[in-house]
Amino acid sequence: MSTTVPYDPEDFDNNPFSEQVIKTVDAGKQPKYANPQGGQGHSSVTAPLRLPTDSNQEPSYHITTNVENELVMPTETEIRRFIPERFNQNRRSICLVITDIEKNGTDSSAFKNPVIKFDAFIKGLNGFRKNSYKDIRRTYKELESFAKYLNINNIEVFVPGLPSIPTLYNMGSPEFKSSVSKLLQEWMDRITKNPILIKDHDFVLFLETNDFSYSPTKTMSQSIVATGLRRKTLKQLAPPFDACRRLAEFRPLVKSLYIVSQKLVSLLERIGKLDKNMNGLYSIFYRQLRELSMVEVEEDMPRLWTKLEKVMQLFNELDLMKRLSYNSALNECLLLVIRDSFTIKESLTNRHLLMRELSQAKDSARKKFEQVQKLKSKPIIDTLKADEASQSLEAVVALEKELEFKVDRLTYNMLIESEEYLNYFTETVRALFRTLAYQQIQFERKKLALLANAKLIDVSHSLHRLGRESLPLRKDPNRIEAWSGGSSSRNSTADASFERDMQEYETYLDNDFDTVLPVLNPSAQSSKKKVSTQSAGNNLTEFNAKNAANLLGGTTF
Repeated sequence: MSTTVPYDPEDFDNNPFSEQVIKTVDAGKQPKYANPQGGQGHSSVTAPLRLPTDSNQEPSYHITTNVENELVMPTETEIRRFIPERFNQNRRSICLVITDIEKNGTDSSAFKNPVIKFDAFIKGLNGFRKNSYKDIRRTYKELESFAKYLNINNIEVFVPGLPSIPTLYNMGSPEFKSSVSKLLQEWMDRITKNPILIKDHDFVLFLETNDFSYSPTKTMSQSIVATGLRRKTLKQLAPPFDACRRLAEFRPLVKSLYIVSQKLVSLLERIGKLDKNMNGLYSIFYRQLRELSMVEVEEDMPRLWTKLEKVMQLFNELDLMKRLSYNSALNECLLLVIRDSFTIKESLTNRHLLMRELSQAKDSARKKFEQVQKLKSKPIIDTLKADEASQSLEAVVALEKELEFKVDRLTYNMLIESEEYLNYFTETVRALFRTLAYQQIQFERKKLALLANAKLIDVSHSLHRLGRESLPLRKDPNRIEAWSGGSSSRNSTADASFERDMQEYETYLDNDFDTVLPVLNPSAQSSKKKVSTQSAGNNLTEFNAKNAANLLGGTTF
């Protein structure tokens, strides 16, 4: 049996795999519907905005059909309306200070889930019983639960990713505790600087519950846009039209950063394995090299080959430590970038899903409005059907207004936080380069100090003295070259000389290193400057042979 009703594909809008087509409708023929407040339904984010023509005039945000304009940074009016947490945010603050890293248990895995001991100081926030909390203990898994809760219940915020426990150092060593404390302290500083996160009610539970008893509040299903298979299905669709050009370009940038960082981490793992294999091959090579001493005729020459083998084995181990520390610092930074970029990418995806729901709500409201108009245009009006249609229209319009407010709030806050993250990323990369340079310099200085201590070169002629002529050097006449026929035994005088040289080396690192390379510790410029290196440090901006020698002598060797 055939039907005379024509097929309308818009009647079947429940297919999740169908692409949404943006129709261009003339301004005069565009259907309009009234909202409960008597105005016309519109969105200040999903539609382009008209920017002011006068630069001195305060920006006014109005809807326009010109698609070439884009959304700008929010003004104070938008902040008051959509992001009230960011208004006068300096009056409210939370400060978390880590005091110690404790082990969790007595077995070998006690530091895989360490206990973080910290203090908290509250200012201008309601809900807390005290202004300061001392000796709060939370395990690393509790921090993971707290970070996951913040990420799910604050979809408008780019929640910082929680750093992982480093594996380069021995568990429980001072270096391990210092590294964990530094990473977690930076994460706590980032979440406490966000004015939206510190007003979350779960922060009170996180600070006031007893030790090892924190459990996050049950996540409300309404706070999650889409999960599971539905989220994967919706992500396959083309993103909706975005009037905010900055955020539209920011998501592909973050996604590419996420993918490239993952590739770099996998390459660093392969490089680490190759470095260990190369270290083993070098060790075998130096052991075989010592067998050449059998062809020597002089009695003192075999000691030279033995000394060479020992020194090269030591250098081989130092090179491996230098490469491992270099790879570890890079790996830690890249893992943080991966976690942050993944969170930002998913947050921007949530915004796209909300924008899609807002578009569907607008289409539904338009259809409901047309139905109400048809019912009112009939000669005989069915009061029951008209009331049901009006109530349905009011419900859809209310949902549209709620989604519109959420999209506006997400957009304005993400505009601010995108700039903040780019600045943070820039500072993190700069700090990483400073750390890597400092590590390489320290390892090279250790090499030269050990070379001088092994009596292979004279201390006064060593490169680790270059640029430090102002430091006194007391040469020991009892220091005899090991291959020159003298005694190779180390007496107490030689040990005292070595300790004296190492003290001079540590004194230089504490006093003069920051003066020659002030970017490593800018705060120490005024208190730790030396007269001998001040002139060299002030003229490093000129590129010539003299300044290059001073720079290399003061920072590289």
